Amino acid sequence: MRSRILRFTAVVTALLTFPVLASAGFFSAGNVPVGTGPRFVAIADLNHDGKLDLAVANYGSNTVSVLLGNGDGTFQPAVNYPVGASPWMIVAGDFNNDGNLDLATVVGGSSLVDVLLGNGDGTFQPAYTVKVGTNPIALTAIDLNGDHNLDLLVVNHTADTVSVLLGKGDGHFQPAVNYPVGHKPRWVSVADLNHDNKLDMVVTNSTDNNVSVFLGNGDGTFGSATLYGTGTGPLSVAIGDFNGDNNLDLATADVGSNAVSVLFGNGDGTFQTQTPYAVGAFPQTVVADHFNNDASLDLATANQNSNNVTVLLNNGNGTFQAGVTYAVGKTPEDVAVADLNGDGLPDLVAANLGSNTVSILLNSGPLSFSPLTLTFKTQLLNTTSAAQKVTITNSGTSAVSISSITASAEFAQTNTCGSSLAAGGNCSISVTFRPASTGLQSGSITIVDSIGTQLVPLTGTGTAVKLVPPGLNFGSVKVGITSPPQNITMTNVGNTTLTISNISIGGANTGDFAQTNICGTSLLAHAKCTIAVTFTPMQTGSRSANVTVSDSDPTSPQKVTLTGTGT
Repeated sequence: MRSRILRFTAVVTALLTFPVLASAGFFSAGNVPVGTGPRFVAIADLNHDGKLDLAVANYGSNTVSVLLGNGDGTFQPAVNYPVGASPWMIVAGDFNNDGNLDLATVVGGSSLVDVLLGNGDGTFQPAYTVKVGTNPIALTAIDLNGDHNLDLLVVNHTADTVSVLLGKGDGHFQPAVNYPVGHKPRWVSVADLNHDNKLDMVVTNSTDNNVSVFLGNGDGTFGSATLYGTGTGPLSVAIGDFNGDNNLDLATADVGSNAVSVLFGNGDGTFQTQTPYAVGAFPQTVVADHFNNDASLDLATANQNSNNVTVLLNNGNGTFQAGVTYAVGKTPEDVAVADLNGDGLPDLVAANLGSNTVSILLNSGPLSFSPLTLTFKTQLLNTTSAAQKVTITNSGTSAVSISSITASAEFAQTNTCGSSLAAGGNCSISVTFRPASTGLQSGSITIVDSIGTQLVPLTGTGTAVKLVPPGLNFGSVKVGITSPPQNITMTNVGNTTLTISNISIGGANTGDFAQTNICGTSLLAHAKCTIAVTFTPMQTGSRSANVTVSDSDPTSPQKVTLTGTGT
């Protein structure tokens, strides 16, 4: 049986067999390192173990990262494969009919697609090239002509064309046939738009503010394009039956409008006027799935300039609720959807161009968490921070059973949730941080319930350096007169010697303050020393600076604020 293709940008249809959940929520399962400048991600089972894996095109490092999945929404470290310069979009498919999934990625700034044949164990052979149009930017893989061989459709950004390459079934392709589209095309999706059992294609034209719709002839060729208006700067398109009339509709991510445009289909390959829905800043990619597991298709976008993903839930008639945003890494370029942890709910993966990671957002069904993560301020070793709170809300129509709520090492929790959270109810988790070691500490709150397992990521920083008081105020002092000294006590609360490299005055008015100290170049475990500070205002008005201590603690440098007024 042919392996399933994921990152196949064709059609998602509405099924009518879902239990009803009134809402959907996502929680972060972390940011996973990949290559430099990841742009797009494909999700597929690359090694036949029944667990979904990731393949990421890294624009900045000219590689493809392959991350094998553990089946629970976590992934093994990336293995990188070299490809041509500036790879953009990536797809997975069995191009040589050997039963193993292969990869194809467009090589930006060239006229090539790179193909990496899979060995079936999640490893890949060296890439070989296929010639297409100028500056390819996007592609999809599907059998256009019914010969059971995968074909390629490639968007050529500067040539204003789409290349159709019919597959030979051995990993190679017939010469490209090019179809003219609008200006600066960015995306191609494929589906049967007019119920004739022949695949059609939709291309976004980013500078024309429209899409080109090509009706297919069933043999891998297409008729001429018809244009339909969208919002400003459509970059991608998702196809699905959003209003439940059994006709396929379109949704485009419009980068210039910060919106998604929905165009209802008439069933004959024509479309109605678009309706916009607001999302985050600079949406790049839009995907469709049943995020709250009901019968209606929902939408999600990757928003490059707001560093988040927006999820828009369908009201059941093709209109959408206000978007809910979920933080991801820096400048997400792409979002892809699949059930990563086998709980029957679609999860999201964002490719973060600016932070060299992919973000994993696991679907928590009707449960939502606010906030999604907790970050604690720098905390002295073996002392307990002030508590921070996470609120869990059940927006579903039935109660959710809660088996356990636990905190990982160096964090602690108490909660009001009990063993069940009623429909429409909420409860809170109060979390504290007590570091046992210095530096950045990471952990999570783990909630095990009748939906699955959810995580709330936790971070905090431990320090062995205690400076008391945190600030000195010298009050009013006449210009040119030196105040009496005030003391700062520095304590090493750790169990090892602290190396001190420098103690100095810094900040805006460094010349107005002076310090002397008896700390030397090291401070033994649990030892103290004194820093004496004086204030000699150089002019009238408010004056400020700080004492800066540079040392071997991971939180170095530490600072104590200094203020005073010259009269």
